[in-house]
Order: sequence, then C-alpha cells, then structure tokens
Amino acid sequence: MCQRLYYDRKHNEYYTNIYSVDVKGTGAGGAYTTVGDIEKFWDALLQHKLLSAEMTSKMLSRQSGCEKDGYYGYGIWLKKGEKNCYTPYFQGCDPGVSFISTYQAKEESLITIISNFGNNVWRMMKNANQDLFSV
Repeated sequence: MCQRLYYDRKHNEYYTNIYSVDVKGTGAGGAYTTVGDIEKFWDALLQHKLLSAEMTSKMLSRQSGCEKDGYYGYGIWLKKGEKNCYTPYFQGCDPGVSFISTYQAKEESLITIISNFGNNVWRMMKNANQDLFSV
C-alpha cells in the first residue's frame, strides 16, 4: 500500500493516509497494481482465460442499476452508450489513491488511469473520452 504524506495549507501541517487505508493490500482497496497488470487482466478476461465465454458475457451484462445511477454487471460497471451498447469499466479509490480502467470494444481501446491522488482520475478519463464519462 502506498502511504503518502500531504501538506495541509489550511491547518499548516502535514498529514498522512496511513490510518485511512489497510496496511497491506486487500480486495476491498489497498491492492497493489500497475497499468500493465490491468492490461493483462482485460486481455485474460476478454480472451476467456479467467472465465468461460458464458460467464464473461454475464459479467459484462447488466445485472442491476438504472440509467441515473449507472449499471452494474458482476464486478464491473457498465456505461450506457450509443444503440444500447455498454462499455465496461472498474474503478476505485482510497485516501491518497484513485483508479479507473475501461475497455471499448468498438475501438478496441483500453484506457487505464492510476493516480497517487484520491480524486483526479475521473476528470482525466473524461478528458480522454468525452462521450463516455462526465465529471
């Protein structure tokens, strides 16, 4: 887990996220990863190396949600696009870190953004992909 030290100008002191996140990586946040790891994950998922074609299809299909709040497959968010096509993505954040990754089948493009700040990947994703995400 990445522990960060930040300077708070308002209170004129430093603070850390050491008490905000787990000391070791866990499935609920705090996991270590790289952009390369995420590319391997998408490749293995879409090539049916992790799950069968049927289970992958279910994972990447709407299981719950609504247009206002967003849709969810199994472990993957789904952003509704043109012609009722859905773009899969997953995301996460903890104090001091944030992450988002999406795969667009039509363009065969993968965008993954990992940050050492807790709140800036969504704006970057919107800038990279205007039609899909809003801030």
